[in-house]
Amino acid sequence: MNSTLKKEMLDLKQECSNLDWDGYNANPMSEYSFTLAMKFAEALPPTLPVPVAAVDNIGRVFFQWGSLRRKFFSVRFEPNVPQRAVYKIGEHGRLDVHEVEYDQDNLVRLAEANV
Repeated sequence: MNSTLKKEMLDLKQECSNLDWDGYNANPMSEYSFTLAMKFAEALPPTLPVPVAAVDNIGRVFFQWGSLRRKFFSVRFEPNVPQRAVYKIGEHGRLDVHEVEYDQDNLVRLAEANV
């Protein structure tokens, strides 16, 4: 795994592990979501740009590349639904959202094709 991404993930875990970590009543980071995200991060090829890693207020970990104004790809790991991921692909303001069964190889291929 890219050392920068690994450090970012470990920092997120420390920062977002408590209730109200954002000052707006956010749920703590889901351990399950974190585990899936780490597995995905470990599978990313070194040729892929390092994504931004973040946690939403529900405790879901996600990675994001790009921006909606240009080319965009993100993948989020669902904490309450075993083996679920949501990925978003966008370009020039258009966004397609897909909820899928967690398939690490497929998600890595999607990232490679859309980043």
